[in-house]
Amino acid sequence: MGKLITINPNVNFSKLDKNADISFIPMERIDENYGIIKMLETKKRTENKGFTKFQDGDLLWAKITPCMQNGKSAIAENLVNGLGCGSTEFFVIRPNTSEVLVKYIHFILRDERILKNAENFFGGSAGQQRVSKDFLLNLLIPVPPIEIQQQIIDIMDAAYEEQRQKEQQAQELLAGINSYLLDELGIVMPPEEEKTLEQRMFYVGAEQVLGGRFDAFFHRAMFVKHDNSIQRSKCAIARLGDFIHYITYGASVDNCYVESGIPLLRIKNLKPNEIDSQDVVYLPEIMASELRTSRVNTGDILISRSGTIGVCSVVNENHTGYAFGSFMIKFSLSGIDPRYVSFIINSDIGKVYFERHKIGAIQGNITIPTIKSFLLPIPDLAKQSKIIQNVEKIIWQAKYFEQQAQDAISITKTQVEKILLEGSL
Repeated sequence: MGKLITINPNVNFSKLDKNADISFIPMERIDENYGIIKMLETKKRTENKGFTKFQDGDLLWAKITPCMQNGKSAIAENLVNGLGCGSTEFFVIRPNTSEVLVKYIHFILRDERILKNAENFFGGSAGQQRVSKDFLLNLLIPVPPIEIQQQIIDIMDAAYEEQRQKEQQAQELLAGINSYLLDELGIVMPPEEEKTLEQRMFYVGAEQVLGGRFDAFFHRAMFVKHDNSIQRSKCAIARLGDFIHYITYGASVDNCYVESGIPLLRIKNLKPNEIDSQDVVYLPEIMASELRTSRVNTGDILISRSGTIGVCSVVNENHTGYAFGSFMIKFSLSGIDPRYVSFIINSDIGKVYFERHKIGAIQGNITIPTIKSFLLPIPDLAKQSKIIQNVEKIIWQAKYFEQQAQDAISITKTQVEKILLEGSL
């Protein structure tokens, strides 16, 4: 590829007035799923010192772990004044010949096999490893005629657009679960407050503060309104702790992962109402005794207690016996269906509650007493059964669209490989 591209080419800002705007693209603005820039920020031309510089049409490719493995790369387009700067962890790639299109290079460098192979060219310390420039310069790639490259680009663009549409349909379905639950439970959430000075000022009696939480965030009026809306539900209200018969924190273990052994669920495996089995790691069997209280069974609930707090899912039979990490809490229930509880915790009812009750200034955490104190609307059994059935149907429909989105890409990539092998469709 070194014969086709220049890495970190010169970019001339001298023709711009020193107060002119240019685009700014930090790493977090790269959408790893679609390989696009999510939003452009701006800086003055004089503020580009210390950043990587680029221009319209350049390819930005993350060289640092884990951004590289996650596929953070995008073509810089529609930059303010045609110029930009951004993270120093980007390689800037620009074709130096008319024999190759930058979008074709981008397609090649997003291939999972290429990203996996790049890991063999890491250098630096364990926490800050980067791919060397030599990996890109020495990478062997197929170079079909320009018209075939354009054909591949058009096919992949259509596939990514189909993927976006299907995933959007899935997200809209999942987002609708919250409104459905609130309607069924007869809960009207208070409107979001205007961010005016008058709205931000409030008074709290000393009796509400002394011996309790002494911070303004906890006592905001919106949280009081939220609690009142739950209490006005047409259902009975109970504390989650009334149904919990066992609860414990996860295991705090070193990263002593092995090829096979005891599967360990980490925070990244926990999604709303779902446990994602991808990228599960394993701990040595010799740790079985140490992990005795940190294993899950079918019907248990796992909830995140740090980072993105309050995300939970019921454990199904596929994950029975898995260990779970210290950023999660496991609890077991009796007298209520855990699926219903999971749906409620992942709704706005749970999100607002755990956001209010988290502790810690830098990274919020929730505790076992906080979980036990969660107010849970309890409809009759028939209503609970109806809610479970309908929400599971919505989740199944969303999964169907997500699978269609994945299929759109995988089928198209197979088609493209056929083009590269045979030279035409």
